[in-house]
Amino acid sequence: MAATPNKQEPVFELIRSMSKAEKRNFKLYATRLAGNQEAKFLTLFDCLDSLDEYDEKRILQRCPIKKEQLPNMKAHLYKQILVSIRLLDVQRTVPMQLREQIDFARILFDKGLYRQSSKLLDKAAELALTNEQYTMAIDIVEMQKKIETLNISRGILSKSESLSRLAGTMCDKIVRINDLSNISMQLYGLYLKLGYTRTQKDIDLIIQVYGQKLAKYEACDEGELSFTERFFLYQANAWYNYILHNLLLCYTGNIHVSANIIKDQVNNYKKQDAFDAMCEVKALAYAMKNELLRGNLHSFGKLLDYGWQSKKRMSSKITNPQIDELYDEAKKAGALGGKLLGAGGGGFLLMYCPYNVKHKVAARMEAVGGQLMDWNFELRGVQSWCCDEERWKYDEVKVQMPNRDYTFHI
Repeated sequence: MAATPNKQEPVFELIRSMSKAEKRNFKLYATRLAGNQEAKFLTLFDCLDSLDEYDEKRILQRCPIKKEQLPNMKAHLYKQILVSIRLLDVQRTVPMQLREQIDFARILFDKGLYRQSSKLLDKAAELALTNEQYTMAIDIVEMQKKIETLNISRGILSKSESLSRLAGTMCDKIVRINDLSNISMQLYGLYLKLGYTRTQKDIDLIIQVYGQKLAKYEACDEGELSFTERFFLYQANAWYNYILHNLLLCYTGNIHVSANIIKDQVNNYKKQDAFDAMCEVKALAYAMKNELLRGNLHSFGKLLDYGWQSKKRMSSKITNPQIDELYDEAKKAGALGGKLLGAGGGGFLLMYCPYNVKHKVAARMEAVGGQLMDWNFELRGVQSWCCDEERWKYDEVKVQMPNRDYTFHI
């Protein structure tokens, strides 16, 4: 008999995505609910959890549910699972905590308990501002203003003024975040559409449109911008630089053992010159971060050169004549600076060069033995996956094709 085709059932996919803790919490939550209806959806949950693939016939055989009841029962189960996960995660995520506090405050407000509502909103506002949840902070402030219009605080002018100022500040923050995130998304979309800049016309367009948009944030001190604003500014600058393609990655061809180089640096930290170099490298990291946030990429490139000169003083094993030749030739061709990626001694050399001399730098580095490599920004960093090995304890894989069903034993 042919197996039922594997259907993309939302409730089944949701159950398969749940962790053991979430499943345990759901069962505890479900047992607290009274009534025959709840008992049925808990039975349905256990049945779906036991299946390797969605099979409606097996579900109807195992569960005391009629076929016409199944769609409503699945929808009810789906909703209750989400409710239980929300209850479990509410203390772990700030947005969920804030939504809960806002809901509680609205309930108190509707019951006429304005002072209690205001007190709860004060705590929620502090949490929202601390965690830069500005959109929610606006909702909280608007509720606080609504309470103030009822004259609950009896003419405390200072609170009314502070709420007005706070609302204005939040609006400014949201506008800047929206502006920066839009610039970042537009640059990303432009890259997907056009790729790298290929002509002077492309370069002029990018610089004129997006360079000017980013320039207005260059004068901002770090303290003026929130973490979220700085994140989108950095992301926008990353795509801006990526499209202009100012970075060259070159493989030096040298095989090296990083552990030996790191050990030599550790042994050298007692030497005054090496220790001073380490301090300079740390200071340069802060300086380069600031220049990236300002969008001054040429300044960033020059600071890379400072960093490379300082790093070489930390150990004699960090560089060698071949690496020095590659670096010096790149500088002569117009590169502003660069660094070895990793501990040093070999591997990949990253050079920053203005777009109008990039081709010259590339040709010069290849002429002295360098191997230019393609590269890409990974904005999400290193990622990993966790698998529940209990889910993979089966010995066959079934596939339904138009002509017949196939079974593969594994």
